[in-house]
Amino acid sequence: MVKIILIMIMAIVFLGGCATLNKSTKDTQVKQLESEIAELKTQLQQKEDQIKNLEEELNFKDGTSSYKQEAYRDARLTRRNIQIALQKSGFYKGPIDGVIGYTSKKAIKDFQKANGLKTDGIVGKSTWQKLKKYL
Repeated sequence: MVKIILIMIMAIVFLGGCATLNKSTKDTQVKQLESEIAELKTQLQQKEDQIKNLEEELNFKDGTSSYKQEAYRDARLTRRNIQIALQKSGFYKGPIDGVIGYTSKKAIKDFQKANGLKTDGIVGKSTWQKLKKYL
């Protein structure tokens, strides 16, 4: 809707014969259009924010946690996330300290073995795809 309005404004200015206008009139119209575009951008951002808020509200009412959805979507491969996922999957009992030591390595290998992955103790793409589901 906003884009259509912008296109219409630009078309009116173009078709209105702006080439025949004097420089000061052109400058004034350009400034007016820039101001209107800035206002439309602000309105568009407000509408996008409203949509986001409504989507979050719908997720909450549906019983799904938007926090959980965001956490899953933003699950990055970090040492802490590896330990958290291993702990939630039942393979790691140690502290969540971001240190991949003997206990973490063993948990990784046990997880890989249980999930039919190459048992090398390295959290590569395949291991992470299965492991991040526990975050």
